Amino acid sequence: RGPGLPYDSIPKINGIQNPNGLAFTDGKAVFENLLLGEYLIGIRADPTKYLPTYYTNTFLWEEADKLDFKDNLSQSMQMFVLPPPLGPDDGNGDISGTIESDFAETDGEGGRIDARRKVKKAGCSMRRFVRAGRVLQDEWELIAYVESDDEGRFQFDFIPAGTYRFNIEYPGIPMDPNSFVEFVIGEGGDNAFVLEATITEDGISVERINSLGFTQLELDQFKVYPNPSTDRVFISSGSIARGLYVNLVSVSGGEVGRFEFRESGLPLEIDLRNVQNGIYFLNVLDPHDSAKKITYKIIVRH
Repeated sequence: RGPGLPYDSIPKINGIQNPNGLAFTDGKAVFENLLLGEYLIGIRADPTKYLPTYYTNTFLWEEADKLDFKDNLSQSMQMFVLPPPLGPDDGNGDISGTIESDFAETDGEGGRIDARRKVKKAGCSMRRFVRAGRVLQDEWELIAYVESDDEGRFQFDFIPAGTYRFNIEYPGIPMDPNSFVEFVIGEGGDNAFVLEATITEDGISVERINSLGFTQLELDQFKVYPNPSTDRVFISSGSIARGLYVNLVSVSGGEVGRFEFRESGLPLEIDLRNVQNGIYFLNVLDPHDSAKKITYKIIVRH
């Protein structure tokens, strides 16, 4: 349960008995004295064997079936099994990243405070697109699953070639399909992806933050400061930036502004006085080479 979540939580079942009269033993869970209504049921078991599973048999809360509770009933669930671990012979894809939350909270006096935190134990999955036959439908096959650590970090290794969909489980808040959640891993080339996910009340946005196409020498010339920013942010770029442009994007994917490096050697100044507080992404782009892109995350705090 958290800010903006559409679901309330009843006490969870731990062990054999808890003070609310809920029991869990011999693979059976009993929920007693419930109000009538719609429920989502989620179960966690041995994390070395099973994924957290929602009724009836999915690891994605958005695909869970709602249990319409109108009278006493008995239902069964089958736990979703972890996919087998990948090894060097499977592929060379490397996906890593961090997850943070950014919820608006109050200080008890009506003021808003920064509530940005690392998100641990968030379920992160990689699903590969599978082309089915004429009768069956295309589907996304689960290839790998991990949970973020105490610092909100996750890592996938040895991902085979294919088209993938990346997902983060934070029940009650959907993934933003317009962010960087689908990508291709090939047999060779640029298959190392560094992602940065931000969970807000409106959705989960994912951005790729490692470079595409820029050399390390070029990357070393870029600096973004100050961060967090108040009224202005500057991007220094050494001698390479003339002709490049920058678009400022919100975590929901909306473009806030577009700016161009007009002179080499001089930092680009972006006026933020009319930009609302929050998290934004600065995308540095080359209009003549779509492979050249680098993304920086900034925080605007007036």
